[in-house]
Amino acid sequence: MMTGPVWPDAVRSVLEEVSTRLTETLGEQLVGLYVFGSLVTGDFDPAVSDLDLLAVLDRDLTESTFGSLDGMHAAVLDRHPEWADRLEPIYFTAAALGSFRGQRHPIAAISPGEPFNIKTAEEDWNPNWYVVRNNGVALAGPEPKTLIAPIDIDEVTAQQRKFAPNWVSSLSPASHPGALAYRVLTACRVLHAAENRAMASKSGTAKWARKAMPEWAALVARAQQVRAEGGFTGQIDYGLTRDFLVYAADRLLSGPEAGRIPAVSP
Repeated sequence: MMTGPVWPDAVRSVLEEVSTRLTETLGEQLVGLYVFGSLVTGDFDPAVSDLDLLAVLDRDLTESTFGSLDGMHAAVLDRHPEWADRLEPIYFTAAALGSFRGQRHPIAAISPGEPFNIKTAEEDWNPNWYVVRNNGVALAGPEPKTLIAPIDIDEVTAQQRKFAPNWVSSLSPASHPGALAYRVLTACRVLHAAENRAMASKSGTAKWARKAMPEWAALVARAQQVRAEGGFTGQIDYGLTRDFLVYAADRLLSGPEAGRIPAVSP
């Protein structure tokens, strides 16, 4: 049986099944499995929150193993349909976690509004590694701090500034509602980290954003609603999303904290 924090039965049940099936599918390729996100940082709502998982691997996925994992996800969701569109595993190698600064690595993930796919992870993924290292709970394998080097919050936000000018260009009027909502809430999270020097859940940062940026409160609330609906239904205005991302990027790049020098650990 899984040990660790006291989680709701519905959460514990699906985590136990994912952990068991991942171990069976990956075998010795699985170095560790970690829960992060709102389940461990706070504001978790079993009815709407995502389950964020990081599976650390000893080598990149083959096409065959990728297919097996895709089938495993479908099997888990068939038994636990309440987690459809809310189970968000990430697959990344231990070597990549040890050399993420200034590097590009393949990463397999189920992201909001996207099916299981392989993409390239750059420093825009570092907030995830920060949360896993500092708050992640191990379901299997060693403690996350043994795999991820220290990351200073100022370093995380400094890296995020590199990507801020591309926030708008990564979207289009044809973008999925879930993708638009995700970008809005991610921008809120990045701004919160920069201005408060702390990482928080999407729910917590959205609450902060509605107070800190009242002119955008309705859009942030709408993004939360789209996410709560699974990202595949609902409406969120592309033009307003674009305008908000322009505003958020400018606020991030021009704020007084933008000149703070990050402490980069070796």
